[in-house]
Amino acid sequence: MRARRWKTAAAMAAAAGLGAAANSPTNTAAVNPARLLGNALADAIERAMPSVVTIRVARHVKRATVNPATGELEDQEGVMLGSGSGFFITAEGHILTAHHVVDGRKVQIGVMTHDGRTYEAKVVGADPNTDLAVLKIQPPANGTYRPLEPGDSDRLRIGEFVVALGAPLGLERTATLGIVSQKGRNIGKLTFESMIQTDASINPGSSGGPVVDVDGRWIGVSVMIETTGDDGGNVGIGFVMPSSLARKVSEILVRHGQMVRSYIGIAPEQMTPDSTPLPAGLKEAVRIARVLDGSPAAVAGLKVGDIVLKIDGHPTPTLQEIKKYMHTHEPGNKVRFEILRDGQQMTVEVIASRPPQH
Repeated sequence: MRARRWKTAAAMAAAAGLGAAANSPTNTAAVNPARLLGNALADAIERAMPSVVTIRVARHVKRATVNPATGELEDQEGVMLGSGSGFFITAEGHILTAHHVVDGRKVQIGVMTHDGRTYEAKVVGADPNTDLAVLKIQPPANGTYRPLEPGDSDRLRIGEFVVALGAPLGLERTATLGIVSQKGRNIGKLTFESMIQTDASINPGSSGGPVVDVDGRWIGVSVMIETTGDDGGNVGIGFVMPSSLARKVSEILVRHGQMVRSYIGIAPEQMTPDSTPLPAGLKEAVRIARVLDGSPAAVAGLKVGDIVLKIDGHPTPTLQEIKKYMHTHEPGNKVRFEILRDGQQMTVEVIASRPPQH
């Protein structure tokens, strides 16, 4: 039996004619996976960061205080300062951020761009149901702003790297790395959620900032964190409004100056294996429990018992997902329902209308 002869990596490189070049620092770095990942992330951050802004807010508030001389309650005016983050979505100066960052009646908003300049901003429109708002600043005299390129949050996989950008605790131009911990989270704080969960560090001041993928494209907006104790610090659980929803909301806000939601006229319900047998191949599904008389759904031919597989090509296995895609159309838009009826798959187009006045 012939004995095996083991060769070192250096000997193999020499035999291949690579010589000393194979052991040079440059070549070692080029094949180092950690270096490659670090460079890819640095490139993504470098590409995205010029589109990120820091938001400073001054709220004029009234507080009831006790007059020490009379012992009576008196209203005292003051200013409450706050901060947040945002990013450009148009070259003309529209900025997407979180609604709670700029919410209030008497609010002065300043936006600091990546070059350190500060501009006064106005609220174009806001949607408390998704905690999103759009601001506007004037374009610079020498040109336009760089909008952040959008990505597709629907294509994200659990475990993918993401980077949160913003100004946590007022520290502008901050980047934190994490992964997609889960998708479709519904935590009961907003009307429309289906959020991305991430362990990228998100802290007060990060709200409204973009979360980007490894290509530097925004796939969501930081809106909320889970925390323990009174300090409100990050514990590794942050929630991000997905770009698939945030893009539609922001486009409507830019066009109309307010959120205009469409009306379809169905009441969906979640199907569970315990209550109703699911069709073959489906682990979870939503079916139509009610179709309102005279509604766009009734006119189009949707029926009670129809299982909604997709809306406009987006899978809708949960109530959160169906709400996300059903109510972010403008009146007059065509909404394409892919349904399962009596075992047959079909497509029904519904013309959305304005919600009925009560």
